[in-house]
Amino acid sequence: MANLKLKLGQEVEIGKIDSAITITNTNNKKIGELHFSKGSVEWWPKGNSVNCRTYNWTKLAELLSANGQLKKVPKIKEVKTTAKKMPVEVVKPVVKRIPRTPLKEVG
Repeated sequence: MANLKLKLGQEVEIGKIDSAITITNTNNKKIGELHFSKGSVEWWPKGNSVNCRTYNWTKLAELLSANGQLKKVPKIKEVKTTAKKMPVEVVKPVVKRIPRTPLKEVG
């Protein structure tokens, strides 16, 4: 089976243990809960603790594609973050010059 991940502001790895998202309306009233794990997605409507709707990930994708309104979303430009190159300062080695002493003529 494919490795599943869900991005909710940050990426969350989906494992064998159920995770849940509580869905509320604009008045902050609970509509239901979406339970998801590696194998399936379950929709638990508000006030229903016995019966839920279960979908595998493929069926959920088909359901979402077949229903709802089609909406054209403008393409978001992906911002590439590259590290700026810091200017490299070339350090020349310090050479201490010793002055030459004139040679004495032998004579």
